[in-house]
Amino acid sequence: MSSNGVANIILAAGAPHVGEKPPWAVTKYLQKQQFLDDTGRQRMRAFSYYAFKTNPILGIGFKNHGQITMEDIKDAVIKDKGVFDNDFISPSSHAHNVYYTYLISGGLLIFSIFAWFWFYVFRVIIKLITRRENEWIVVSSISVVLVDLGIGWFNTTLHHEHAVLSMFVLGLLIAQFRKSELIKELVE
Repeated sequence: MSSNGVANIILAAGAPHVGEKPPWAVTKYLQKQQFLDDTGRQRMRAFSYYAFKTNPILGIGFKNHGQITMEDIKDAVIKDKGVFDNDFISPSSHAHNVYYTYLISGGLLIFSIFAWFWFYVFRVIIKLITRRENEWIVVSSISVVLVDLGIGWFNTTLHHEHAVLSMFVLGLLIAQFRKSELIKELVE
């Protein structure tokens, strides 16, 4: 059976549960459109990019994204594009992207701290990956990194309850790393 046939069976089985208004991806699939097209989020990302350009070093402050208007970013758009066109920019209450959230809110200063933290996590994972007794926390931490940084492009995962679990797992990773480094020092 082709993958198209499998998709049709899944859609047919789930159709009675969808109700009057199916999700946009189902509607686009049934209309044979590209359901991975993300024009709305691209427009929000464009707005976020120009919001970042208005104050790139220190940002605009946390929880202020919704206060930015088209008028606030107009100069940055004109400087970059030569003309201000509302059709490719869409304001929103938040960035819908964890990277833009830190860039806009805290500028390059806070974003560099955010990036440093994740580089530190990568370093710890690499150091612990070869030790068999750390396998459980390494696999869990890799999953956290993939979810937080992968889904972070589409959503602000670190602003939800998911962040509590993520930071708990990464805290365990760092604690295990420090413990193993201490044991290594004592043995030497």
